[in-house]
Amino acid sequence: MMTDRLMLAERLRSERRVASKLDAILPLCFGRSILDVGCAGQARPKESEKWLHGRLRGVGSRVVGVDIVESKVLGLQAEGFDVRLPADLGDDTFERVVMGDVIEHVDDPAAFLAFYAERLTPGGSLIVTTPNAFSVTHWLSAMLVGTAPVNPEHTMWLDPLTLSEVADRAGLAIDDLFWVREEREPVSLKEKALVFVASLVAKARPSVSDCFLAVLKPAR
Repeated sequence: MMTDRLMLAERLRSERRVASKLDAILPLCFGRSILDVGCAGQARPKESEKWLHGRLRGVGSRVVGVDIVESKVLGLQAEGFDVRLPADLGDDTFERVVMGDVIEHVDDPAAFLAFYAERLTPGGSLIVTTPNAFSVTHWLSAMLVGTAPVNPEHTMWLDPLTLSEVADRAGLAIDDLFWVREEREPVSLKEKALVFVASLVAKARPSVSDCFLAVLKPAR
């Protein structure tokens, strides 16, 4: 297992692919049946092209959402969306299970991954995005502003190596990985300077990008 970790670490050092979150997720989902986990909690801007669930509906052959917040699930159902509570998924299976910035909110990430891995069709994959624990933006923000941008609803920080360990405990393995840049709209001059410097550093060293995307598949 340590050899696998060392091989992954070496691979990450050479990985230089960087994309926006949507540009990384959508090509992996074209023409597939998709389960969108945590869709009721997604930011839903007026520009529908930035709403992950809406974009998945535009590329998938069948898209179902799932969330634990019943009031929000009922609200989306009232709008005509096929969104369910986890208990209502039954035996339904999907080619892609998308977790867009969800895993960092849960109490037991290995159990969470294992639960949704059971919803995969043979050959299917989980697509997981999460903030990068070693993002240069966090470091610069702490240095320039005095605090890192921390979401109080998060329960953990992950990087690809720690996610690899969590995945292994769920019977999964990282099959592919992309570094992901956040789409930000800085307001103050200090924020603009921070974003500019962070983007330059991340361009030279992608492993300090804001987020990352991992494609997980059942371990052979």
